[in-house]
Amino acid sequence: MSRRRALALSLPLAAGIGLAQEFRATVVGKVTDPKQAAIAGASVDATNTATGQVFRTVTNDEGNYITPFLNPGRYRVTAELPGFKRAIADGIVLRLNDRVTIDLTQNQINFPRHVQVALKLRL
Repeated sequence: MSRRRALALSLPLAAGIGLAQEFRATVVGKVTDPKQAAIAGASVDATNTATGQVFRTVTNDEGNYITPFLNPGRYRVTAELPGFKRAIADGIVLRLNDRVTIDLTQNQINFPRHVQVALKLRL
């Protein structure tokens, strides 16, 4: 096979590989408390606000998360963990091949430290 023929046969293959590259977006970030301490085990949802489709992940020990393979569109990203208020980032627009960093801060829920109990005695 001549070099010219081999090159002619390989060009369409190379073009096809270039077209098959990933087009979806990725959201990454870190979930922390107000003192910047990492929150491990928080549930992080990326919701496409047009379709309602939810992509869920969980933060690792360092509070980091990654949500890959998101179709372009507008998203809301939330983080939740019992004992903390939900953190919300809204109006995030993802385009082709975007890699967007969304860091979220969760505040602790203030539980009362003392509970007063009243008892009624029947005689």
